[in-house]
Amino acid sequence: AQVHHVLGKDLEVNDACLDGSGDHSKERDAAVQKLRHAREQHQNAQSALDMLSLAMKTGNQHMIKIVWQGLGLQGVPTLKKIRVDARKTLNDLTSQIFQLTGEIQCHFPEVIPFVGHVLPPDLGL
Repeated sequence: AQVHHVLGKDLEVNDACLDGSGDHSKERDAAVQKLRHAREQHQNAQSALDMLSLAMKTGNQHMIKIVWQGLGLQGVPTLKKIRVDARKTLNDLTSQIFQLTGEIQCHFPEVIPFVGHVLPPDLGL
């Protein structure tokens, strides 16, 4: 009877996971949303770095100012702030990936180089 009770609870948890109403589904959805947001932030920061780098390579000060202002930044245009932002967003993205896959990585460290690449395309690195 006790085994039947335990198996019944497992079925309830699994059914809740399948229909999205269970705690595990909600945790998963929240983790995936955080990961999507971190990925979007990193893509934006990396794009800003790429645009400013390209503008600075041309040496055209007017173009550099336009890009800098277009990015909503104040002060003298430098790559340092943009690089720091890109690094911070990459660290956040890496942290979110680890939170989602950390248990797997702890048990199977050999998968670490592949973790970001095996996530769905909109979530991976």
